[in-house]
Amino acid sequence: MPSTPRFVQRSISIVSNLGNFEHFSNKSRHSYTIINNLCRVIRKGPMVKNTVDDAIDQCSAVVNLREVIEESRNQAESATDEKQKRTFAQKGLQNLRRYFELIVFQSYLQTTEPNTRESLESVESYVKNRP
Repeated sequence: MPSTPRFVQRSISIVSNLGNFEHFSNKSRHSYTIINNLCRVIRKGPMVKNTVDDAIDQCSAVVNLREVIEESRNQAESATDEKQKRTFAQKGLQNLRRYFELIVFQSYLQTTEPNTRESLESVESYVKNRP
């Protein structure tokens, strides 16, 4: 009988988290060429990206990185002054790079086994050893 309470407890946990997840999943997710290319070359790329997207959505009360990227793109496209265009474009590219790095780091976390007896590959060497 111990397996039944575990199952019920997990079901309650999943159901309680689904309410919050539905709120986050209704927002549109934009696609970027560099991110799509990254997802093609890393192992389980779409799953890794979805994990990062879910984390970004859950932290959206503070800031939603994807929304900031899109806002910067829109501001750069609508700016009339060339200096403002560059400023908004740079801000968008900086945040796109952060998004890219979050996906790379999540990929690292998912491929690294949590075993303290073995020496773990550093994030830097992980990135250098990948295409």
